[in-house]
Amino acid sequence: MKHLVGYITTGYPDKNFTADLALSLSQNGVDSIELGVPFSDPVADGPVIEKANHKALDLGFKFQDILDVSAQVAGEVDILWMGYFNLFYQYQMEKLLSKAKALGVSGMIIPDLPYEETLLYKNLFKENAISNISFVAPTDSPSRIQEVVTDAQKFIYLVAYAGITGSGKAEDLQGIITSIKAHTPTPVYVGFGVN
Repeated sequence: MKHLVGYITTGYPDKNFTADLALSLSQNGVDSIELGVPFSDPVADGPVIEKANHKALDLGFKFQDILDVSAQVAGEVDILWMGYFNLFYQYQMEKLLSKAKALGVSGMIIPDLPYEETLLYKNLFKENAISNISFVAPTDSPSRIQEVVTDAQKFIYLVAYAGITGSGKAEDLQGIITSIKAHTPTPVYVGFGVN
């Protein structure tokens, strides 16, 4: 079964456009939407998303904007928040996850939060029924893959290659997918190598 996930930089060009785009994408075949939280130093993102982040910030993006957009669209489409941990941490994780639950957000994708650090928040995610999406990379060892995917929720984010998103590189992923599937029935979604 295929599942199409779209990404939108929240607040670019404004939050109303973001909400309209999310709804339009959902009405045209996109199953889930990642609402990206603009950040000044998006180290895992390529030039297109980096530029959108900077423009959204220049246009006055505030964290409240992602809350407002989520309130408008989460009842219509599956919403995940994607962003760097500092932004979520500053909001306070307990308060943030409670708010995400109230808004109907289903998960969070935090690319710069190592697996070991996610364990500190495992109970908070569980209490609020918010999935903390696990990452697996082609550089992970079989034992690391097993450790990361055993408790994976919603889906596993398979980093298609080592590098930034959107640079068009490719690797043979069949071996790593087989390794993941040996330890979990959780769906595997491919990212980073998609452009």
